[in-house]
Amino acid sequence: LTPNGKVDEARLPRPDLTADDHALPETRTQETLLAIFRRVLGRPGLGVDSDYFLFGGNSLNAMEALSEIGEATGRALRVADLYTCRSVRRLSALLDREGGEALPAAAHLAPAPHQERW
Repeated sequence: LTPNGKVDEARLPRPDLTADDHALPETRTQETLLAIFRRVLGRPGLGVDSDYFLFGGNSLNAMEALSEIGEATGRALRVADLYTCRSVRRLSALLDREGGEALPAAAHLAPAPHQERW
């Protein structure tokens, strides 16, 4: 701890990121999520138990990943879901168990009215 009682992150051991987890997906949901994680993070060696945030994930690319997950599964997830689950295995269990919130169908969206520009 620092003199102020906070965690001294500089003194914590660095996570071992050299040995990527190579656990293979067991379900179609895991396959889909793993492909998205690998592409967004640029890490082809990720496995289903790899921690999204330890391998380069952050709040910005999490939005990209969640958008792709929504397109692929038709389910909306929150950033908090990714922060809580952190791995493909846990996130797919959440999707399979709860189903997530259904995304609105594109057919329900009406185009904006045409406006004259000046």
